[in-house]
Amino acid sequence: MDYDQADSLVQLSSSQSSSTWRELVQAIQYFKRCLHIVDRLYQSLSFYAIPIDFSYNVNRYVHLVINKLVSQPFYSSFIRLPLPITPAIITTNPKFYPFFKGCISAIDGFHTPAFVSAENTARYRNRKGFISQNVLAACSFSADFVYILSGWEGGAADSQVFHDAHHTDFIVPNGFYYLADAGFPLCDSLLVPY
Repeated sequence: MDYDQADSLVQLSSSQSSSTWRELVQAIQYFKRCLHIVDRLYQSLSFYAIPIDFSYNVNRYVHLVINKLVSQPFYSSFIRLPLPITPAIITTNPKFYPFFKGCISAIDGFHTPAFVSAENTARYRNRKGFISQNVLAACSFSADFVYILSGWEGGAADSQVFHDAHHTDFIVPNGFYYLADAGFPLCDSLLVPY
């Protein structure tokens, strides 16, 4: 988020009555100030002379913004899964339509490198041998991310991450499904290859 986007959020917040929205915008304003100071320090080549308490405040505001974005009031008000309709790219193509009727989008897991404490190293070591987080992502046919669940240990299987997402907030309506690879379980919500 750049400075102009943060300013537009601040202007938009004046028309919102939700206290959660106002708290988020306030956290973004603090974070914006921190980024501005870091930018000035970097330009003056004294970036490594940043006081420890300032670094702590930047970290605190980053976490404050993230926690507000994933909080239940904000998440349930502003985050929406795609509508349960088969996309036009499937319905208009005779190669796809009767076969993929009810398909919403595709889902997959991927590993992103992670830094963890020494006692957590074993849990975060994936099957390829490096330390990572397993991230579950659903992507629409227009290449937009529609769902992301991050933070799972690298040792967790895609099916385990999907099970957690499916039982918390990743709801697949009856009669619809997502395309997935062989790492996911066979169920009514997913179409996996045999």
